[in-house]
Amino acid sequence: MTTAPRTLTVTISADGTFSPDPISPNPGDTVEFMADGTDVVLCVEPASLFGGERYEIPAGTSLPLEVQPDAINISFAYVAILGDLSAGCEGARGGEGGGTTGP
Repeated sequence: MTTAPRTLTVTISADGTFSPDPISPNPGDTVEFMADGTDVVLCVEPASLFGGERYEIPAGTSLPLEVQPDAINISFAYVAILGDLSAGCEGARGGEGGGTTGP
């Protein structure tokens, strides 16, 4: 039995807190990240979760990312780098979140 894709909304606060956290999306679900109050660079590990490792989210906007079909039962993590849309992900430190995908 397959379930219909869902949209999970994750707010990244101005202090880098992810809410809710952790999350448990399934392949095909959309995770919409909302930057609440400051610019955010979102760094994702592994990149295979959404198909990339670095995403820019200007303050007050959201970015929907689809969980890839082959991202089955994997643990993932992400970091929010705040205030600088040119920041790279190498050695990134900031607000942290993550979870595990379902079947």
